Amino acid sequence: MVWNMLSQPVFSNSGRYSIAYLLKSQWIDIDGLTPHQKNNDQKIELLLGSGGKYRADELKMRADLINQLQAAIKLIDQDIHELLSQLSS
Repeated sequence: MVWNMLSQPVFSNSGRYSIAYLLKSQWIDIDGLTPHQKNNDQKIELLLGSGGKYRADELKMRADLINQLQAAIKLIDQDIHELLSQLSS
């Protein structure tokens, strides 16, 4: 259910792009994870793929990405609780 809400545009604020798409765009823009640029493919595979050995800065970046995803999921959780509250009243 959570993945469905993350991947469907209807659940985002704009309704135009999915939350997952917006997160990925943010990661590319802010965190410099643009694919096919020098050294970025390895960093993307490390952070978003199968993992591997991390340097301190890469581990911090991964933690930041996970925190952003966690914040998005918490917002979805709040929306679900609000819906349940409205349905039960």
